[in-house]
Amino acid sequence: MTLGEAIAHQLQHSRREHVTETLSTLLNADFIELVELDFGEQKENLHKWIFPIVDEAYQQRHIFCHEIAQMHTVQPRHIRSMLLCGFVFLASIETIIANALGGCQKQIEKSHR
Repeated sequence: MTLGEAIAHQLQHSRREHVTETLSTLLNADFIELVELDFGEQKENLHKWIFPIVDEAYQQRHIFCHEIAQMHTVQPRHIRSMLLCGFVFLASIETIIANALGGCQKQIEKSHR
């Protein structure tokens, strides 16, 4: 087991709020504000569509993993919406982390000069 795996197993990630809290701590910034900056003029869509549908995806995941899934149905078009919004959310996370790591790399390079 790697150090990263050990840390990852200690973090909660069963809800979007858990992910954003962890990333806010790691980045020492309000992660939601960083996502809003990444979305720019489209940030109202973030709160109107993306976050609620991602939250629904987490709820559906919980039902299928921990409850009686055979008694629960989800429409295929809703599954598609959850996948698309989840992808948009993950792409935003990746952009923010890549930017943060790029900034860290620049600080490391400056300190070695």
